[in-house]
Amino acid sequence: MLSDDDREGAACDSAEQCGTPIRQRLSLRKKFLFALILFMPLLGLLEVAARFVDGFTEVSVEQLRDTYHHRRTARLGHFWPAQRNDYPYLPFTPNPHDPRVNEIGFRGEEVTLEKPDNTYRILCLGGSTTWDEYPALLQKELKPDFAARGLNLEVLNGGNVFYTSMESLINFATRGLPLKPDAIVVYHGINDGIPAFGETHSMDYSHWRGRLENLEPLFWDHLPVWLDHSYAYVGLRAAFERDIPMLGWNEMTMKYKVDFETSPYNGVEPYRQNIYSLICLARTRGVEVFLCTPVFNYHYEFHKSLERWGRAVEDCNEVTRSFAGRWNDVHVIDVAANLTGSNDWMVDMCHFSEQGKVRIAHFIASGIRPRLDRLIAKQSDVYHLATHMPPREHLASQVTGVPNTTTRTP
Repeated sequence: MLSDDDREGAACDSAEQCGTPIRQRLSLRKKFLFALILFMPLLGLLEVAARFVDGFTEVSVEQLRDTYHHRRTARLGHFWPAQRNDYPYLPFTPNPHDPRVNEIGFRGEEVTLEKPDNTYRILCLGGSTTWDEYPALLQKELKPDFAARGLNLEVLNGGNVFYTSMESLINFATRGLPLKPDAIVVYHGINDGIPAFGETHSMDYSHWRGRLENLEPLFWDHLPVWLDHSYAYVGLRAAFERDIPMLGWNEMTMKYKVDFETSPYNGVEPYRQNIYSLICLARTRGVEVFLCTPVFNYHYEFHKSLERWGRAVEDCNEVTRSFAGRWNDVHVIDVAANLTGSNDWMVDMCHFSEQGKVRIAHFIASGIRPRLDRLIAKQSDVYHLATHMPPREHLASQVTGVPNTTTRTP
């Protein structure tokens, strides 16, 4: 019968190979278990403290958790929370994962791609001043007028933050026309004043505009989701997330930052071309056009050099006014000439307070209302062109093979 020492000697050739390493391994295990025993109560205390403090903070853990998962989804999908860059014809478009954006990619309540019967649709195009939801107030203003004439009214928000007239032209052609709008309201000129400055210049703004870059996942995006049950973990992660610039996506779409004080001014001919093209496309499809002149608030406290930006906006407004009276289905609502920019109803150079949104919507509605009977009598059909282009059912296909029976869109 072998003793314990004999068994150890039989299993090991020497003390250096067996005895000492075993004692070392046991020592390391003991240290780890001891550290774990000490660390667990500390984690527990930290978790208790985090849950206690949660009741006294401005932003709750639940809000932090929701915000993070919104960002995590965006990073794992490589797009930004409010915008995405996977649409091939625009540098960025509203992200349907944003709770403010509907499934078809426009801000506002859900609507169907097909226009319902007995419905008049107005599509609003513009930048952040349109995105900021004056279209919803415009619908509220005009809905009773259309209802009195036996029609439902839908005012769709086709605006997007930092869009110029170039993006809105493409947006209307590719994403707006399939919605069969009967009229469009265009509120542009603010953002077009920015690429008018620069050492280089191009008619399509490609000297200045870039595509929104992808987001890359962070380390904690790959950690198990069940860790979010810990208030302490959520708070610690939020502290790191705070230093990640998630709201500067618009700066990433500029190839250079404009210095309004020193940059050469190249004029607003691209804006004139874009608005004219937008008018031609709309009129060809029988869509009524309302062009608005945006307000620039010179009373807002900002660097004096930005006055040159305001002058560029005024040049855009003169271009817009030049289209007045040229066609009976194109109308100019001269907002800038009638509403003076003021800190009383504007929050900066161009954006509106809640009171300002109501004011803008009311003024635009007053420009549409006198023409309601004409608008209703002439509702558009974007599938039948006003030119001499043959109807699509008369176009014979020269391609042989299995026919495509899916529904076509413009």
